Amino acid sequence: MNTVSRHVSWFKAVQIMHRLLVRQLLTKGRLVALLAVGFAYLAFATLVVRSNASTSTDQELLRVAVELMANLGFTLVVPIVSLVFASAAFGDLNEDSTLVYIWLRPMDRMPVVLGAWFAAVTVSLPLILLPLLLSTLFSYVDGSLVTSTLLAVLIVNLAYCAVFLFLGLLTKNAVVWGIGYILIWEGFVSQISELGGRIAIRGYARSTMQVITDVNLVNGQPSLVISILVPASMVLVALVLSTLRLRSLNVD
Repeated sequence: MNTVSRHVSWFKAVQIMHRLLVRQLLTKGRLVALLAVGFAYLAFATLVVRSNASTSTDQELLRVAVELMANLGFTLVVPIVSLVFASAAFGDLNEDSTLVYIWLRPMDRMPVVLGAWFAAVTVSLPLILLPLLLSTLFSYVDGSLVTSTLLAVLIVNLAYCAVFLFLGLLTKNAVVWGIGYILIWEGFVSQISELGGRIAIRGYARSTMQVITDVNLVNGQPSLVISILVPASMVLVALVLSTLRLRSLNVD
């Protein structure tokens, strides 16, 4: 006798996708390569700050550490690690033909997207936080530096993972396009265009650090509320677009 498949609840769908993708994303090659990126930053930042320790005041050392974090940690470590995992979330499933089985299960598309996003955050966030927080402790012990780094990483990692998850559904060359976005838009356009700066995710990490450490990184007086709400809006928009894209995607 034929039976009708029971519809999978939202919570169960998120759980299924999260568990599946965490296992799939955590490959030895990715872990080694991305930890190497993070610890290269850790070594460089520690060396630079400590080389200035004997000739600089505490406030000057704080400025050096904050500027290194804002201009290198949030330009290299955070977006690259987020990009690799988020773009691979659906990309890996598509490559090994697993996505078709997910597609055929009676699950809504939104929880599938939420599970993939949550998995990307789960595996990328610890790999980002470990070297960056260690660098704040090794280079300059200051509560505001630690707090601002922790909050800024959380804010922009959530946003990067949502945006790059959507990018992974748009193109098979998501890593290439993502690096182009990081280097060209966030690294160049956002510096010469006020509008470009407002929609560059990295800018909200910089403004968050400025508010908490009182080290001038951006023009004007940024608001911590805005620095949280705008990336949160980016997350929402990217997840909705990913859901729409997944609904219209032809899976073979």
